[in-house]
Amino acid sequence: MTSCHDTAAADTRSAITRTAAALFARLGYDATSMDRIAVEAKVARQTIYNQFESKEALFRAIIADLADESVMPLAVTRKGASARSTLLTLARSILATALRPSTLAVHRLVVAETARFPDLGQKIYAAGAARAVSQLADFLREQHQSGHLDVPHPEAAAEQFFAMVTSFQHFRALMGLKEPPSRIEASAQRAVETFLRAFESKRVVAHHMGARERSLRRSGRS
Repeated sequence: MTSCHDTAAADTRSAITRTAAALFARLGYDATSMDRIAVEAKVARQTIYNQFESKEALFRAIIADLADESVMPLAVTRKGASARSTLLTLARSILATALRPSTLAVHRLVVAETARFPDLGQKIYAAGAARAVSQLADFLREQHQSGHLDVPHPEAAAEQFFAMVTSFQHFRALMGLKEPPSRIEASAQRAVETFLRAFESKRVVAHHMGARERSLRRSGRS
């Protein structure tokens, strides 16, 4: 059971990261101070340092939170849910997170700042994209081991899935071009269908073909 103290701490952390993300996007990484974050988040400076050892750690936490949010469906997958339904829910979550204006602002900031701070770029990649890819790779590895999908290289397949899902949707959003929800949904569905065709289990394919042949034979006898 979550205590009132834990809930308050989580609320404070959320207020800090939300405020910091907005300030980083508006002022830039270098120009945003911990003092400014504390003032706008309405918390003591020490409260921030109690949770984040540095500004860099705070920035990494923001990126990690976005990565975890995008792949949340993997953490709450219902027992027995098909790979198709899980991946479609995941694709929708990835797009919903990636195309949100606040996320786009953070993305633009990361691209701009990593040119000036290469070491920060490596840490941000590890906290964000690599983290999300690793979580999806774990899911795909499980699907491969259970025979539901044929994914001999789960890390590479995970990267391919993210690329297929975001594709030009993310690029257009970064350019300020808006897409209707119906087009975004259709894009997510096509990406999942294409991915599943590429990594469909040979055992599952054989089962479906066998079932089809048996059905045709029964139809021929009737």
